[in-house]
Amino acid sequence: MIRGKKETVWFNPRKGDIDTTVGGARVIIFENAESNFLGLDSKSGVVIWGPGEYEVAGIEIWGTRIGEAGVMYVLQFEGTKVGWLSTLDMEITDKKKEKLSECDLLIVPGLGEIKDVWEKTKGLGESYLLITGLSVENQKKLLDLADREDLTPMEKLIISSENLPEITEVVLLTAK
Repeated sequence: MIRGKKETVWFNPRKGDIDTTVGGARVIIFENAESNFLGLDSKSGVVIWGPGEYEVAGIEIWGTRIGEAGVMYVLQFEGTKVGWLSTLDMEITDKKKEKLSECDLLIVPGLGEIKDVWEKTKGLGESYLLITGLSVENQKKLLDLADREDLTPMEKLIISSENLPEITEVVLLTAK
């Protein structure tokens, strides 16, 4: 979930989170309509079930299909660009790499071998890289691959367009 000053966006929420968080999310994005197991509708905010171009409450959203079942979204969100990939089980085309290189934050799933995840995402040009769903063991492997063994998980990441790093920084967040 990404919280801005005015709006909140939630990617592929889990069923257990529904009672505590959906009320605050203005935009809820699912990979596809079948993922909408929560039965959300427009009364809960704006629900997006697949690729396309949208503008909601000043948030510009661009989504495209990747691979056979995945999606990629890029959001222009309160002066920050956020990219989200639902899967890494595909080749990232040059056009998609270009779109991802514009992102200040790239969020990707930590599925499969962490070395493969790292190889597919490093060097895309994003300022911050957040790999979700990592076990403690894979967190250690990621930090070793990124040469950031000293990094400790943060409770939250605050991004400002005025102080973005020049090279990609790996981010670990504590689970809630």
